[in-house]
Amino acid sequence: MKIGDEYDIPLIGSSEWHALASACALDSALLMSRVRQLADALPGAVSAARDQASLMPGSRSSHHLAELLIQHANARRATLNAAGSNTADHVKSRAWVTAAAG
Repeated sequence: MKIGDEYDIPLIGSSEWHALASACALDSALLMSRVRQLADALPGAVSAARDQASLMPGSRSSHHLAELLIQHANARRATLNAAGSNTADHVKSRAWVTAAAG
């Protein structure tokens, strides 16, 4: 899914969300508020799912994946805190995703 001019999730920052709001004739502040709410909720939701999955036999491998997802969600949320999208922040985020996946 394309957000603003980006398909690549680690490259999507606040300016891309603002561009999406403009293209869809949405209130930019309202959209950013909702995106931040979802970004804030995601790490907790993943933690809760991980904890629930830990009750199932053979669930150890999902713990590492859950931790990576939580870290990635926190990294993406940090880019939303920036006043605007910054190419340097995108590059750092992309490097983090690449390193975490490797």
